[in-house]
Amino acid sequence: MTRAPAKLRTSSEGNSISGETIRVVGLDDPNYSDQLTLVTLPDGSVEFTSGFSHDVLHLLEYALNFSHIALRGEGWPDRLPNGTWTGLAGQVAHHEADFSITITAFVDIRVADFFFLTPVTLGSLVASFRQPPSYSDTNLLTSSLHPELWIALLVLAICVFLLVKITAWIGMKYSELDSYGGDHDFKHGDEAGYWVLVTFCQRNFVGSPNATPLRVIYISLTLTSIVAYTALSATLMSTLSIEVDPIKSFAELVASKIEVYGDESASFTHKFVQDIVDRRRQSKGYAENTGGNLSSSRFLDLNTGLQRTLSEPAAYVTFDGAPIVNYRAMGLSDDFVCNKIRVIKIPGSTISAGMFVRKGSILREIFNPWIVTFYEYGFIKRLEKKWSSTAERKCPKKFKQHSTQAMDIGDVHTPISVLLGGFVFSMVLLAIEFNYNLLPLGRDVRRVSREWSSFLKTFISKENGFKSRVQRDF
Repeated sequence: MTRAPAKLRTSSEGNSISGETIRVVGLDDPNYSDQLTLVTLPDGSVEFTSGFSHDVLHLLEYALNFSHIALRGEGWPDRLPNGTWTGLAGQVAHHEADFSITITAFVDIRVADFFFLTPVTLGSLVASFRQPPSYSDTNLLTSSLHPELWIALLVLAICVFLLVKITAWIGMKYSELDSYGGDHDFKHGDEAGYWVLVTFCQRNFVGSPNATPLRVIYISLTLTSIVAYTALSATLMSTLSIEVDPIKSFAELVASKIEVYGDESASFTHKFVQDIVDRRRQSKGYAENTGGNLSSSRFLDLNTGLQRTLSEPAAYVTFDGAPIVNYRAMGLSDDFVCNKIRVIKIPGSTISAGMFVRKGSILREIFNPWIVTFYEYGFIKRLEKKWSSTAERKCPKKFKQHSTQAMDIGDVHTPISVLLGGFVFSMVLLAIEFNYNLLPLGRDVRRVSREWSSFLKTFISKENGFKSRVQRDF
């Protein structure tokens, strides 16, 4: 049922609403309970009970000596394609209410059709997106050691591998000549080559071609490997034990490969989405900008845009407060929303927000001076501080900082895979060399086995002979 508009005095009557009853509409949105809450009384009427807007209304009532009739809002302000306003704006525009106390952003289409009072709060545009993984398999390694150092280590490992193979082959030839006899000139020449190779690795001409230079090389490489492995392990542990957000600022978002979408319901967002796209084009060397000709597919409704941020690398630009509220409405937990979702304020997108009346209403001239007075006396700031701590569209304090979970085997799968691959490769190579006598290892193992077997047989036979002699003598 539409109530008749309240009779307000005109400017010539002194701009006074003392003793008047004004119809005030407010929206009862549970996500914005810090702004306003309503209850329905037994007789069917509505009463404002608490919230920032409720307290500001009481300040105005006390200062101007008027009363109000509370009306329940029918939804957030929205304008249909035919220009008709719905929700709070429709109730005010259709004279069902004189005054909306729900805090609403100053958007161009609203400002064109309504009078907004002095702003009582400030908002901004934000870009919400799901954080990409902190470290991939590739940058996990490059973040530990510089890529050039990894290349140097790989080249060193290949060189050491080849040198060991060459020295082992030369040692095998030397052993064969020593065992079966042969051309001593060739043996000495081979020994000289072996000595040149070892001294080249050692980078000096001290020592003989025997074991001492090789020991120096092996011990040095072993110690170097231990130090390098320890340093790499420590770096990986420190890297993986700290939660790092890959994107922490608007500049990093622009530089990333995350696709950016905007809220189709607010043309105010289009300019900022276009700015992000243009900055990316400039960074890639394109001289021209988009010229404002962005595809309509870049602008989505709120639910579709936020769903896209969960299913693909995408960021959605909308008003602050809206992302967390709607993520929770999707059934996501506070731990996921506050730790996995990043909400970054877009620089230069500050938006004023306040209450509004019908265009041409005398209420703006009456209320605005008093709202400014409340600012001067600090009432607005105190009320804002009081209610902001209860805002449901913000993350709880316990989720402000991510608590790092204990690491498990999955956190260090990269180094484990590398070590396991090296171990398997070494075992395969060892088996090939052992079976095909590519190195003296297989022959030496067999030779040592035969020698030990012969030694044990000789020892046992001597022991048995000794026992028999003892028994014979005694």
